[in-house]
Amino acid sequence: MRLIIAMLPARSPVTTTRNLRIAVVLPRGYTFDPAHPNSIETVVRTFAAFTRHDVTVFADGDGKASDIPTRRISGTGRRARNRALAAELRAFAPDLIEAHQHIPTAYALAKALPQIPVVLVRHNIDKEPVNPLRRWWHGRRLWAFAGIVFVSRFLRDTFLARHPALVANSHVIQNAIDTAPWRAEVAGKEKLIVYSGRALEHKGFDAFCYAAATLLENHPDWRVEICALAFEDDPYFAAEAVEPLEAFGDRFTLHKDQPMDMVRSVVKRAAILVIPSEVQEAFGLVALEAHAAGCAVVTSGRGGLLEASGDHAVVLPAITGPHIVEACAPLIADKAARETLARAGQAFVETGHNLKKRTADLDDLREKVTVGRN
Repeated sequence: MRLIIAMLPARSPVTTTRNLRIAVVLPRGYTFDPAHPNSIETVVRTFAAFTRHDVTVFADGDGKASDIPTRRISGTGRRARNRALAAELRAFAPDLIEAHQHIPTAYALAKALPQIPVVLVRHNIDKEPVNPLRRWWHGRRLWAFAGIVFVSRFLRDTFLARHPALVANSHVIQNAIDTAPWRAEVAGKEKLIVYSGRALEHKGFDAFCYAAATLLENHPDWRVEICALAFEDDPYFAAEAVEPLEAFGDRFTLHKDQPMDMVRSVVKRAAILVIPSEVQEAFGLVALEAHAAGCAVVTSGRGGLLEASGDHAVVLPAITGPHIVEACAPLIADKAARETLARAGQAFVETGHNLKKRTADLDDLREKVTVGRN
């Protein structure tokens, strides 16, 4: 499958070489706390660490623990927050406002600060209103932005199916990670199968647990570890799903809502990582992390997941326990094949998803948008 890192309309060459002053605006409730990041904050932090521009993050946290310049948004409540944010950005005087995810906030800033280009960054599928009038208003707001950036081709294609007239204003900058902290040698991996994600039905959590119990029964020298986020969101479902695994004693370990450093240490030890998501994923950071860590990856391939893995993962034909067992069993039985797949995935992430190249693509787009408005 051919991977497109960025889809940009033909433009004249960038004429500026100065560093831009960029304000990155996070949605309401995002604190940008490095100890407890969500996926959007992780992406923002990763790009900010490698950008050639001057990035300041505006969030609802104080940023004291952050190594990225961060300012707390003073307003509380949606309208008060937007008013305060507009005033703070006016005083900050950035060259570009990069508003992540929340369309109403991005639109409010575009209207309040028409002299500053606002780029909207979308990290998942835009759920459009059902009501015709609201749908019209929703579409009209999208024209207020200097650009709309999507984290995968899948998201952009889904968006353009509904808004084809915005093709020239929509772009793809796929997510990326700093692979260095995740990198582990493929050889010498533990006989360990890992799930890392939310403990919810639509993430295929119960299917994985069913498969894991079968695999542990069939392969007594293997272990399973689960790094479960949001375990308490549906605690009865999650507890019922993991119950069969508890019979295997120390061959099964459950980690509930642990910090990223701990999750990373588990993934780096794993020989196989399974991503059985049932939803159309926007992209798939967990796949990038697993490939970088030298895991053989089994994936549902839903949505943008295949953009993260390319041809270097085993794709489930259906998301059921038996299908996961069928996908994992050959990898367990054939160490050479497992390691070959893992090395190919690791190389693909380090080259095809190279962070410095991806950040340069984003920085180029930031400059083109800014130059186009000045």
